[in-house]
Amino acid sequence: MSTSRVSNPSVERRADLDALRVGAIYLLFLFHVAKIYDPRPFQHYWSPDLIPGLDEITGVFVIWRMPLLFLIAGWSAVLSFRSRGLAVFLRERVRRIALPLFFGAVFLCPLIKYIELRSGVYMGLRGRGATAALQEAHGSLQAYALPIIEPYAASFYSFLPKFYTSLSFFTWSHLWFLVYLLVFTSIAAPLLARIADAPAKPARYPLLWLCFPAFFLAVSEAVLRPHWPNNLTLINDWANMARYSLYFLIGIVWARHGVLGKLMRELWPYALTAAVLLFTTHKLLAGGLASHATVQRLVVYGLPAAAGWFFILFLLGITARFMERGSPLLATLSGTVLPVYILHQPIIIVTAYFLDDLALHVSARLVLIFCMSLIVTLAIVRGPAQRFAILRAGFGLGASAAASWGAAVSAALFIAMVLLISSGNS
Repeated sequence: MSTSRVSNPSVERRADLDALRVGAIYLLFLFHVAKIYDPRPFQHYWSPDLIPGLDEITGVFVIWRMPLLFLIAGWSAVLSFRSRGLAVFLRERVRRIALPLFFGAVFLCPLIKYIELRSGVYMGLRGRGATAALQEAHGSLQAYALPIIEPYAASFYSFLPKFYTSLSFFTWSHLWFLVYLLVFTSIAAPLLARIADAPAKPARYPLLWLCFPAFFLAVSEAVLRPHWPNNLTLINDWANMARYSLYFLIGIVWARHGVLGKLMRELWPYALTAAVLLFTTHKLLAGGLASHATVQRLVVYGLPAAAGWFFILFLLGITARFMERGSPLLATLSGTVLPVYILHQPIIIVTAYFLDDLALHVSARLVLIFCMSLIVTLAIVRGPAQRFAILRAGFGLGASAAASWGAAVSAALFIAMVLLISSGNS
């Protein structure tokens, strides 16, 4: 197989997909800040002050935002493979996925985990928990009780070696997306090679292609989700593996079939109607069918999954129809997607940890944390992350091979230094 290719006209860079990718990534600021005050535990910093009903809003984002990113990632993988060839494609995946994952896990995730523990929360391989004091502060607003954990009072200096040596302390936090994407890309490489070499052709039964995934997702979630909740640990996480791998594969397969894009541009009002009806039915029936376990699972887990699918079809269709051309602003924002994704979570956690005790109404604190984290993240992305070659490599902005090796070696040396100092003082 040739290692260099000419870009295939059947899969071109799409302004509508770029816009959806940018929108989904920048919505992370709103989503992760909102989860700080969400009655359902999820965020690494969980405020003592919760906002009733906020979980109803964040739940709408859950059913479509990350699946959309995996679908676009599958589509983009075909574009990248066709324009680069196998060897260059694999090197580019290492620089764009593996290196930022390693760099972020080494330098950013320890701070996230430490603030998590100090604030009275635990999210890890042992499940989720919170201190008795934090759960007492939540009172009746907390959606459900969590296992009680002891307050964590150790210093960051003593915590840091444990982060690198114990799975109980380690986290890849929000970088789980890169972990799963790296696994899916590696497994799907033979499929990418086959599709890259195959001529584009119209899909048979296009309506079936658009509707069948909703059925598969609904059944998959109903069967798997009760046994494997949303832990995002890769290992023993079959519900998420099935869900996100399907979206990734759909993105790959759809890259061949232009007729599906044309059909979505015409049917987006019907897709939106289906999404609203399915999600409304889920809300009306959930909790009222306790005596029918199978039906209850389909209502609680299956209907939101199907609703999320049709909402994604709506987004794909409406943006394809009304956003055919890019813009300088979209090009600029597209270039910030990966570093913003890597940086936003630690910035949000640190900002919330220090600003959440201000004497302001909880809604005012939410807005303040959102604005501050967005401003600080963009300042770093457009400033130091652009100017220093090692940071450019670590944040996936593209850099020379030397800078990429420098970023990887710096991360490895940092771990070695921490462990050496720790062992010398033990």
